This record gives sequence, structure tokens and C-alpha cells, in this order.
Amino acid sequence: MATMLLLPRLRFGGRLPAALLGVALVTVLAGLFRWPVAPIGTIPATLVLPDRYIPARGDLAILPDLLGPAVAIAALGAIESLLAGAVAGRMVGKKLAVN
Repeated sequence: MATMLLLPRLRFGGRLPAALLGVALVTVLAGLFRWPVAPIGTIPATLVLPDRYIPARGDLAILPDLLGPAVAIAALGAIESLLAGAVAGRMVGKKLAVN
């Protein structure tokens, strides 16, 4: 975070991507100081358990309760993609065809 805040203020800061430099810096520091950092691939294996893939019969009873949040998430995704398309169209000077 400090690199993203401080690097743009330096004279040569505009040419280097601050986020990428911050990730590289923390990676080097974690290796030098032997910080206990989980490598990529071990984190998702612990978040999603194998028994979560198949819903139980009792779980199917909550599907009507999940319909509202699912529609809201889908609507937000549609709105976000339309706004991203509109912004991209303005950047290149073309109007977005929403149909």
C-alpha cells in the first residue's frame, strides 16, 4: 500500500506500476524474512470442502430464499457490464449498442 501511495509522488514514479512493484517488494521481503505465507494453490483447497459440491436434500428447501439475492447479483453484474461498455465506448468515441 505504501508503494501505491508514495511511488506516484516520485519523479520516476509515473513509469512504474506501483501495485506490481508493491507485490514484488512484499514477495522479496517474505522470502528474506521467512514469513509464513501460504503458496498459491493451498488456499482454495482449504476454502471449498469436497462435501460442499453436492447439496443435501435439506439444503434444497432454502432455494426460494436464495432466489432474491441471486437475481440481485445477476442484475448488478448486468449493470456493471453495461456501464463498463459505455465507458469503453466513450474512450474510443463510439456509442454503445445496448441491444
